[in-house]
Amino acid sequence: MAIRNFWIHSDVDGKAHPLASGPRSKDGRMETTLYVRESGDSVRAVSIICFPTEQGNRIVVRDETNSERIYDRTFTP
Repeated sequence: MAIRNFWIHSDVDGKAHPLASGPRSKDGRMETTLYVRESGDSVRAVSIICFPTEQGNRIVVRDETNSERIYDRTFTP
C-alpha cells in the first residue's frame, strides 16, 4: 500500500465512521477549515494547509480570526 504525503483522520461524535482521507497523488495538496459558531454566526476559526515543496511536505496552520500563522513546519520526505 502506498503512503500518501498527507492524511487526515477525524472522529466526530455521533458519526458511525471517522472522516479519513488524503490526496490522490504524491504531489497533491490538502486544505481543511474548521468553523465555529460565534454569536449565532458560523465563522472560520482555523485553517490547515498541507502541500509539497522542493524541501519536503509542508503544513501551515493559521488562526483565521486574525490571519496569524500559528504553526509552520516542513517535513523531510
